[in-house]
Amino acid sequence: MELPLIIGFEDSAEGSDALALGAQLAQALDARPLIASVATIPEGVLSLGELMAGLRTQAEDRLAGALKQLAAQDPEGQVVAGSSAARALHELAESRSAVAAVVGSSDRGALGRLIPGSTAERLLHGAPAPSV
Repeated sequence: MELPLIIGFEDSAEGSDALALGAQLAQALDARPLIASVATIPEGVLSLGELMAGLRTQAEDRLAGALKQLAAQDPEGQVVAGSSAARALHELAESRSAVAAVVGSSDRGALGRLIPGSTAERLLHGAPAPSV
């Protein structure tokens, strides 16, 4: 069974960077890319079906573009929902026994240095798989 390499994707420059790095790492690790688009749902509103449907549609639209970019690697796609992107990606990595997880960085580092964004920072703590 080919283990997945999870790529947390959002439609941004950082998300595109995560997609590119994830594609290279998946190839190097002989893993199948699993691109995850997270529908972040504020806590306490999970019962609102219309909100869930709207967020899921947005996440599916983001995911469709990312899947096209990595089509040569036969990526899998999945929309996941949670109260935070980090938590949703952590749970996905754990449930799928992922070899690694990739998310975008923050561009707020000094002198052009890359630093982990808030999602990456939270994902790094207690992640079930290596995270980059």
